[in-house]
Amino acid sequence: LFTKYFHLHPLIPIGSGEFLSREDIWKLSTEEMYNFYYENDLKYVWAYMWCNWYKFNLWVLWVRATDPEKICIFKTTMLVESHWKVIKRNYLPRF
Repeated sequence: LFTKYFHLHPLIPIGSGEFLSREDIWKLSTEEMYNFYYENDLKYVWAYMWCNWYKFNLWVLWVRATDPEKICIFKTTMLVESHWKVIKRNYLPRF
């Protein structure tokens, strides 16, 4: 669950080429976490997560998608390293 939303950012399009706002990302991630806790009868865990992590004013403190104008440098580095890994493994051996 977490890795799916870890990569979402307002400046990075999703698979369909659509860009999501930070509010959209918050709604999607919060809804999925809520559904997971509800389906697994973890209402007290959800209460804790909501009060301490998933309320919007708290979520913006820890999620990487909070600034719609900037991508965290660590995220940028990971994207570049991932791109070069694909090039090295998939394309360079052909030459």
